Amino acid sequence: MNVLPCLAIVVLYRYTVSYPVLEVLSRFPALKVIRTEISPLVVSTRRGHYPPTCTFEDGSFQKLTALTVSGCSHQVSEIIDDKNFPSYIESLTIERLECVEDPSHSPDYAKIVAKVPRVTKFELREIMRGVSSPFASLRPFLSYNLTELRMETCLALTYSTAEIGELVHALPIIEVLSLNPRHAYPVRLFGTFTFNHLQLFARHCPKLTHLGIMLNTSYPCDAPRDGAVPFSVLKELELGVSFWSLKLSDGAASLLAQVLPNNCKLTFELPIFDSPFDPVLSEFLTDFVRNRTVRFLRNFEIRHIDRFFAT
Repeated sequence: MNVLPCLAIVVLYRYTVSYPVLEVLSRFPALKVIRTEISPLVVSTRRGHYPPTCTFEDGSFQKLTALTVSGCSHQVSEIIDDKNFPSYIESLTIERLECVEDPSHSPDYAKIVAKVPRVTKFELREIMRGVSSPFASLRPFLSYNLTELRMETCLALTYSTAEIGELVHALPIIEVLSLNPRHAYPVRLFGTFTFNHLQLFARHCPKLTHLGIMLNTSYPCDAPRDGAVPFSVLKELELGVSFWSLKLSDGAASLLAQVLPNNCKLTFELPIFDSPFDPVLSEFLTDFVRNRTVRFLRNFEIRHIDRFFAT
């Protein structure tokens, strides 16, 4: 458009980058990035409809490197099937809504990967009411040479042991990995990742600098037979709402102290309700700090934890 010929970055609310919106944005010749941020609106109940007929003009998105696509399965598929879709982008975010007309329909993610082969940063956000995002949704995108991968769904991720193994082996150069550390509901379901799986990520993802994951903290923590394998360059372990559980497995604090580098930050969110959980977490943190070198304590950062160490 002649009005904003130098417009390079557009930021919209999440789940609003529809086909008609992209059709308008495709007319800005200098556009490089289309991304979204969290909306003040409640989106967990939003649903998509079949898309109107739209097309991108020849020469659209010539400078685009990062793109977010929003809609139900049919909308996402039609957008990426467009003959002028920018297949050369390096960063792709898919925001998938439940389809009103066909709730069970799922996009052909393998076809998307074939159409957009150069992606190194990928994010998948799925709002599917009452349904956990299956590993099958993620598997096609593991063929990318990803340095950044983020997953965000309403329910906790429930991957099998084999699927978790497949995941970590497919990400040898990953640097940023976020596996739904904050699911929307219900808060008492914590998925299948446990403290024991941290060893897999440390061993097979040596370039990780940020790991966001929700752990089932009540699952028994196994002591490594040959000693714990520490993360090489991890700067932050984000556990999200993991500690909203009422139980913490024995040995978890010791294992964390062994696998996290001394300057690594541990971040998480506390429950918003009062419960007998607080003393349990306090004991866990005390044990964790006891297993750390004290001079690095100033780099140990926990959100909203002041009351546990108040004098």
